[in-house]
Amino acid sequence: MDGITDAPFRWITDIYGKPDIVYTEFVSVKGLILGKPAIQRMLLHHQTKTFTVAQFFGCEPEYFYQAAQFALEKGFDGVDINMGCPDKSVFNRGGGAGLILQPKLAKKIILSVKKAVKDGTKRFEIKKNITVSVKTRTGYRTPQTKEWISNLLEAEPDVICIHARTFAQKYSGLADWSQIKIAADLAKSTKTKIFGNGDIICFDFKGTRIWAKNLGVPNNHYGHSSSLILYSQRLIVQYDHNKARNIIGLDTKDGEVRWNTTRPGKISWSSPSMIKKGSSYQVVVNNEPFVAAYNPENGKELWKIECLSGEIGPSPAYANGIIFAVNEYAKLAAIQLENSPKILWENNDFLSEVASPVAMGEYLIVPTSSGEVACYNTKDGTIFWQHEFDIGFYSSPIIADGKIYLINRDGVMHIMKLDKIFNLISEPKLGEKTDCTPAFAKERIYISGQNNLYCIK
Repeated sequence: MDGITDAPFRWITDIYGKPDIVYTEFVSVKGLILGKPAIQRMLLHHQTKTFTVAQFFGCEPEYFYQAAQFALEKGFDGVDINMGCPDKSVFNRGGGAGLILQPKLAKKIILSVKKAVKDGTKRFEIKKNITVSVKTRTGYRTPQTKEWISNLLEAEPDVICIHARTFAQKYSGLADWSQIKIAADLAKSTKTKIFGNGDIICFDFKGTRIWAKNLGVPNNHYGHSSSLILYSQRLIVQYDHNKARNIIGLDTKDGEVRWNTTRPGKISWSSPSMIKKGSSYQVVVNNEPFVAAYNPENGKELWKIECLSGEIGPSPAYANGIIFAVNEYAKLAAIQLENSPKILWENNDFLSEVASPVAMGEYLIVPTSSGEVACYNTKDGTIFWQHEFDIGFYSSPIIADGKIYLINRDGVMHIMKLDKIFNLISEPKLGEKTDCTPAFAKERIYISGQNNLYCIK
């Protein structure tokens, strides 16, 4: 993202966020090749194992060729061609979304970059595969996906990322997901992968679109990362951006906003949790400095308590009338839900960075990104046991059939007995890395790996 993913940001995100892929700001190929120091600094590249892509814009194939070689020499893993930016200054110079109006030139640019990758791989003795990707939109004023994407596919890029809006729409209006399907169908007989983005969208189980809702671009430094929750006829969306922190209730029938509550505090990347207290339900949200609860029927705030700090990723857990909220470099807090919620106990020995805790009965399980797992007594915070594994956890633990299922970042599932004493039952291997929490349903476990989706019975 221009003005955001500069070299210091990429370094910090890589070290502390541990992403799967990182993109540079989009860089002018002309400015780069003409030797402008400020533009060349945009491609400063630190040593990392994270897949890093240099993103370029412009309209001159010869400059794209030289820029791609520059990126290969710097050690980048991929070259991304921006054919979707709607900024007027970029568009008017023939770059970004301006290339939608010049399909022959667009194809020529892709072929130029592919040749640069082929030549550069040999020249710099590169052993890894370098990807060539395109970022674009569905058309200029109206969708022209079939003609436009077919044209790009003729140049055989590795990936095409499609924003499901036209240049004229920019970031407003509804994304047209039917255009993503058109692009995906066109690419089925090719080696090119299609990625689409746009809105919240509702499908039936046959894949037919029911509705789509545009909430806008979440203007914050990580984007949208909170998962959705269904409650009765409501879809609960945590939507945080720099100007406001919101929790929104959409109607599951038509996607219309039924309530929208602005929350106090800072941006959070934690997902809300739905808990049942007595005969009623509450949506519980973590965001600095609060843990707060809302009525899922109307969005009304029920209570809040100040106890957290930092950029929060883990979701709250719940058992026996107690909420458990945690964040790395902050604390683990147990909140007793009474007429007036209060802190029951606190601890800072083992703190989650990404993975959410899970609680059942008298047991609270907290994993860390460094590989430690602790089992707490939910009533008073004493530690029943703690164990240190070699690899850390982004996936959250699941409790099922008296066992704890916790998969590490290398794809090794640690199955432990839910007990006051540490008891490791088995450690089956998935065979690939994962950061996703498994889903348990109807005697099956579904796991999304780095490359495959698994169903284990």
